[in-house]
Amino acid sequence: MKHAVLPLLGMTLVAGLFMPANAATFAQFTQGGNNTKIFALTGAGPNQVFETTGGNFVKGIQFVFPIMDPTDPYALHAADGVDGDGPDDLVGQIVKAKLKLTAVQSSSGSSSAGNAQESFKTITMQFVADGAQTIGGDVHIANGANLLTVTSGFITGLAQQGGVLAGKITGPSHPTKGSPGLNGADTTSVTGVFDNVVTFTSDFINFNGAADKNYSLSFSNATPYFGLHGGFPNFLNDFTANGTGTFSATFVPEPGTTAMFIGLMTSGLATRCFARRRRRN
Repeated sequence: MKHAVLPLLGMTLVAGLFMPANAATFAQFTQGGNNTKIFALTGAGPNQVFETTGGNFVKGIQFVFPIMDPTDPYALHAADGVDGDGPDDLVGQIVKAKLKLTAVQSSSGSSSAGNAQESFKTITMQFVADGAQTIGGDVHIANGANLLTVTSGFITGLAQQGGVLAGKITGPSHPTKGSPGLNGADTTSVTGVFDNVVTFTSDFINFNGAADKNYSLSFSNATPYFGLHGGFPNFLNDFTANGTGTFSATFVPEPGTTAMFIGLMTSGLATRCFARRRRRN
């Protein structure tokens, strides 16, 4: 029975490599101590735009590559302008960043059960380092380095729904400010006509093989309120707000990495078994 322990353990580890990885939050941001409302919905339907102030980069963003589940293959890697002991030095560290978000309305607003929503297309978010920084004492980030760039939108079909801005209707006379959210994800319809694709690029993360990509932004203190503007067609009332966000994906090991790991592991097991037999003989 003891002779089967190591081979059985090896097969268990190999099988584990082919099990689907869990979706993991690989990046998130907050406004830190910045209370300025940097997000704004402006214009009148069907020409509304949701963006950071003036469609420009705004400062005061705290960007983080959070600690992930150790069983997931973390994709953080070194890049141009980065040195030190390794890319893991960035995990959990706050990076000062600037953010630019732009999104264009793709359909009129609607409401149901006290909630309102509106769809957007051509969604782009860019997080760049706000100044040269040294993280963890030895990881150097260049000014303007691409922390994360996000795009979301249909590549086929006419719906063009890269994300949905939705939340509870709060006004105009309600004393509580609205807390809507903007969400988008990879989606594939049965016919393939309404496929939405979220793309991530970064100087610090390898997204090869990443799947189930999605983002979720939450906004607070929407002013003057969150709800539909009067008139036809319906569209959301213009507002400004603060915001935070998370970005997730399912990471899987690259085939070359998996093959190499299996080769090293199985060769190691074979060596141990051979050595054990020689000792017995």
